Amino acid sequence: MYGIWFLQSLQFFTNIDPRFIYLATDFFGLLASSQLFLCYLVMVKSTVPPEHGDWYREISLVLLGITAIIVVQALCIFTSKSAVRIDQLFEGLEGLLSGVGLALFVGRLESKLIASPRSIVAALYAYAVLQFSYPQLMQDKSTFLALTTIALFLKLTLFVEVRRLISSGILTYYMHEYERRFDKDQKHRSVILAQLLKSHDSMHDVKVE
Repeated sequence: MYGIWFLQSLQFFTNIDPRFIYLATDFFGLLASSQLFLCYLVMVKSTVPPEHGDWYREISLVLLGITAIIVVQALCIFTSKSAVRIDQLFEGLEGLLSGVGLALFVGRLESKLIASPRSIVAALYAYAVLQFSYPQLMQDKSTFLALTTIALFLKLTLFVEVRRLISSGILTYYMHEYERRFDKDQKHRSVILAQLLKSHDSMHDVKVE
């Protein structure tokens, strides 16, 4: 996405319909966001062994979803006479999806098993919120430069933090411990809920009497 923007600033695509460049930019933006969403799914779901869930099916659904959005967007852009409003609608949708996907992933970094610094987590939540400004990017050059510069800095912050978690072994520890605790907590929660419901029913019977 950044590569397309850079080449576009150099007027590299002068012989190509701008609508194709616009769609390609949106596609790669959604593709990047979908990878972070898949990272979130890996961190909260069992992906191995295969019988715990069809992981490749989920990957396919996510990729098919973003492809479907771009195809519908292309159809609307090339057939609609009100292309400006259509563009804003899809930009808002893509900003929303990107922001939610990133926020879900960043939320995992707050886990006590990872405990990323609060300043880093806050900065990355700001990065997620910044995704909602996607419809404003193309309004003027100064807005585009300001928002993309901030986004690039926050993106680097994300990469550095993830690299630290991987190289330190914290992420491996999280995956192992989360799986162990998840199975244990599921059983523990069922027992606690059964006890609470039993106590609630007993209190209700006493009040009725």
